[in-house]
Amino acid sequence: MDAERITIELAYAEPADQQVMALEVIPGTTVLEAFESSGLRIRFATLAETPAVELDFGIFGEPVPDPASRVVQPGDRIEIYRPLRRDPKQARRARARHQR
Repeated sequence: MDAERITIELAYAEPADQQVMALEVIPGTTVLEAFESSGLRIRFATLAETPAVELDFGIFGEPVPDPASRVVQPGDRIEIYRPLRRDPKQARRARARHQR
């Protein structure tokens, strides 16, 4: 008999592409385990090049400080946040200089 499985979602977006996918996992699966089993690293080069410890995760917009220990619940939407390419303060300063 198969172990009971729960359904969660994973969401990741880049400027030109996005993916929201359903994933079935066994109870007790952590955020990090769900991410690693999702296949998103294959689809997105940014994720393939970035160690998981450097990625930020959230569930329904709430940060997950320790994805290796946070167990997912049925219906959770795990969000993978890509690293910022530019510091927001620096971006604002550059826009302000450009507008002068």
